[in-house]
Amino acid sequence: MILRQTLKHATTGYWDGGAKKVFDWRIDREYSDGKSRVGSYDANHYFEVKTGATEKATLGNARRHLSRTTSIASTFEYIDEETQTYNYSRFVALEEN
Repeated sequence: MILRQTLKHATTGYWDGGAKKVFDWRIDREYSDGKSRVGSYDANHYFEVKTGATEKATLGNARRHLSRTTSIASTFEYIDEETQTYNYSRFVALEEN
């Protein structure tokens, strides 16, 4: 499962590729002490939150953390990776460069 954060406007940061507006957050690792590491490769940022009973609950904790710490207004959506379709033209454009 993915937590997708879409910012109101694109911003620059500590990542390659210029300004970005969309970030996908995933559970990277669950620890035995009841915490999980959540991160986004695109945002080049990882943090720990309390592990929930389900992936969605853990990502809900991450959403609350991001809502408190992100200074730009943003929206969130949960995406099931099994049903996600990929934009083929995006990958073709990357291969051409």
